[in-house]
Amino acid sequence: MNGNARRPMSTKTLLIGDPGSTHCGDVEIAHELVRVGKECGLDMVKFQLFPNDIRYTKCGNIPLDYSEFTDLVEYGNDLGICVFASVFNATAYKTVAKRCKAVKFSYKSCMSTWIPQAVQDFKPDYVFVSGDVMNQPPEFVQRLYCIPEYPVRYKIDFDGIFSRFDGFSDHTLGVTQSIEAIRCGAKVIEKHYRLDRGECDKVPDGAFALKPRLLEKLAIGCGG
Repeated sequence: MNGNARRPMSTKTLLIGDPGSTHCGDVEIAHELVRVGKECGLDMVKFQLFPNDIRYTKCGNIPLDYSEFTDLVEYGNDLGICVFASVFNATAYKTVAKRCKAVKFSYKSCMSTWIPQAVQDFKPDYVFVSGDVMNQPPEFVQRLYCIPEYPVRYKIDFDGIFSRFDGFSDHTLGVTQSIEAIRCGAKVIEKHYRLDRGECDKVPDGAFALKPRLLEKLAIGCGG
């Protein structure tokens, strides 16, 4: 028996787009990602704010300069779309808390101790925390089920997942499993996306990030 309550497809699911490193360290590409995300039907765009003194992370991810990120937040405001970030150190958190209406943590990261502070600084509905069945985030935030594989190449069993989690941070290929998660009760979908440009193929997220045509299809599946 499936423990997830099926929800009507007409119910709007919040759709967060994550460019990851597909901005390629180019702020003009990052601006284009925000614009394309808005045009494709995203509700929010989430970048990743790593420590500002590194050029690449151990996984090959490409950090954004903090000043470039604040420009992206303002650009999103001009377009009418929320731009925010996952944070990985205190400086990143304070940057986001000062300028954005949402923030994202990985529950296993060193920043997990900042979650209670984030609930005070943001409304709880705008504190997103990813975790898995062994590292389940607290109930007073938006809990996103996440399998930490990049990409996930197998079919996920969502049985009972959305009685414990509010949404799905999806690293699978394509949109099929995101749409299945929505049918099974996910109220939030976070999905990597990219531009249809050759340089996006070379970054860690490029292989599983959605191109605009599929991103728009997912937005329709979310009720947009």
